[in-house]
Amino acid sequence: MTPKQILIVCIRLFALVWGLHFLNTTVFLPQSDIAQNINQMTFWVMHGFFLVCWLFLWLFPATIAGLLLPEYQQEKQEIPSDTITWLNTGIVLIGIWGFYRGLMDFIAWLNILIVFNTEVSSKSAWQFLAADQKASVVVTLIECVISLILIFRANGIAKIIRKYMR
Repeated sequence: MTPKQILIVCIRLFALVWGLHFLNTTVFLPQSDIAQNINQMTFWVMHGFFLVCWLFLWLFPATIAGLLLPEYQQEKQEIPSDTITWLNTGIVLIGIWGFYRGLMDFIAWLNILIVFNTEVSSKSAWQFLAADQKASVVVTLIECVISLILIFRANGIAKIIRKYMR
């Protein structure tokens, strides 16, 4: 692989991570207390801008890589063979990082739910959560599932990335 191809893969992986983070903030932030203090139009304009940036990174990684690398660095260099291993390693590391973040959030929500259940045993703790808190719990579970998919299905995801990279 050339350095340009490696950079293209890195840009796609960065876009994937940024997309997961974007999904996390877009789902629960509009209903949170923080969002009540800012203008809703400002919030959606910012997220629209981030979406455009994300789409640009996802759809045009070769153009970005060509702009970032000087011409002399785009030539093929000696690197270890079997680059699919490098791609798999990157995907697994992103999955581990996402699962770590999701697991910490899950443990925090689990503690909150346990405290609610021990203090008020007659009703479910889920009933006491606000809509944004329920959305945050669901997004945390989705984040954990996606991260586990990245960890355990890295080979399939790497094949898909390589298929569309050519």
